[in-house]
Amino acid sequence: MLESDREARALEAFLIAREGIGFPSEGTVWIQRAVEGPYFSKLTARYTPLVYQSDRRLAAPFIEQGLDPLAEPDQPCEVAIVFATKHREEVLSHLARAAEWLEEGGHVVVAAANDLGAGSLEKRVRELFGACDAFSKHKCRVLHAIKRADTLDQDLLARWRSGGDMQQRVAAGLWGAPGMFSWKRPDEGSRLLAGFIPQGLEGRGADFGAGNGYLALSLLERNPKIEGLELVDVEKKALDAAKINLEAYLSSNLRLGFHWMDLTHGSGLSGLDFIVMNPPFHSERGSLPVLGQRFIAEAMKALRPGGRLFMVANRHLPYEGELGSTGGTLVRREEASGFKVLEVVKRG
Repeated sequence: MLESDREARALEAFLIAREGIGFPSEGTVWIQRAVEGPYFSKLTARYTPLVYQSDRRLAAPFIEQGLDPLAEPDQPCEVAIVFATKHREEVLSHLARAAEWLEEGGHVVVAAANDLGAGSLEKRVRELFGACDAFSKHKCRVLHAIKRADTLDQDLLARWRSGGDMQQRVAAGLWGAPGMFSWKRPDEGSRLLAGFIPQGLEGRGADFGAGNGYLALSLLERNPKIEGLELVDVEKKALDAAKINLEAYLSSNLRLGFHWMDLTHGSGLSGLDFIVMNPPFHSERGSLPVLGQRFIAEAMKALRPGGRLFMVANRHLPYEGELGSTGGTLVRREEASGFKVLEVVKRG
């Protein structure tokens, strides 16, 4: 079971156990890194929901319900919920933001899988709010605290709050933020792919799984005849960072597109001259090659006949068969540091 699924089930069990005990009967609940689950209907039966989920894949169920998946409060909330992720700086920032927007006496609830550091997070909640109680279920802890002005650590709140902001901390002076993939520095696969991509590319292209724009920036610096580039990523924070990192190109004749979407459900792009990508292959369950296979299938759909795909992957991942079955011909392959870098041409 996924960590987020366990957290959702643990939260549901907590709400059942605490039903009618201490929580307000109505008001607004703000849920950061919200995930789908039966807990949600229990909350919406009593509260007006605000959800924040910058991962497009996980935001989809809320979008389908007509909710804004990037909602921010504009007035104090009665209840705030934080789903923990593996990005500790982001979790602490969300905790601080929850404290910031809670009304006096408001309730904060944190759902954290044990293997995401629930024990350590319990200490952090206690440090910020002055007190915390914990409920254990489904290999998770659900942490509960109440906002009291006389016990809230304002210095800690300010420090944690800013820790989740966009920061120019990644290599080469690029911007990033906690919650993004490889937000502090480009990963090794992307660095290898950046050196593999040739000069002389022109026309329209795309960066699938663009992240903070590291590969896009490398492309544009080396290929001035590129006319348009579409950056696609499932994480909204990544695209926001990419816009900052590519700011110098926004006022040029180059057409830049930024698309917040789940590529496994299609890109809607077609007729492209080239695509670069470092597809994801990990989920909470570990290695999941099907993600990369879907990226390949969508890339081959989006390319024109004769269009070129440049991609990097872990050496052991079985992508060559997918490339052949979706209309690609492998024309170049290099290996280094446990990765393989591939150039593929779409057959006519």
